[in-house]
Amino acid sequence: MKEMILVKKLRAEDQVELPMDEAFYDALHAKIMISVDKTEVKKLSKLAKTWVFLERKTQSPRNTLKKLGKVGVRMMVIVFALGAVQLGLNLQTGMMAPAADAKLSSILVEAQKNPMEWSELAASYQNENDFYAEILSQRDLSTMVEIDKALTSSL
Repeated sequence: MKEMILVKKLRAEDQVELPMDEAFYDALHAKIMISVDKTEVKKLSKLAKTWVFLERKTQSPRNTLKKLGKVGVRMMVIVFALGAVQLGLNLQTGMMAPAADAKLSSILVEAQKNPMEWSELAASYQNENDFYAEILSQRDLSTMVEIDKALTSSL
């Protein structure tokens, strides 16, 4: 039974032999032309065209105004955002400046109460490079050899 079904399917899939006479093709052409005459040609919408985005006449002045309005709103948002950031930075520096002045004035008050302690603290703030710079500034040295001798002799 399966074999018979398979044979029927294979025969159904065999190639169809078309007749080679001219009358067959004339009749086929007539049928095609009748179906063409019966069909109505509908105008395509603008969105159905593939080239709709390339046509300049599809952009109306109203669309251009909408685009300009959107760009204007975006620019205003950006300007306001940058202004808000600038205002925040100004407020922050305005709050930090009095704090720095208060620290400086408190340091000056403490230095005036006990000047010896603050002078020792300021003198002791010296790193290795400052020490060598001070030694070199005391002498008149013009060559690298003299500089090297001066540094080795000071150690």
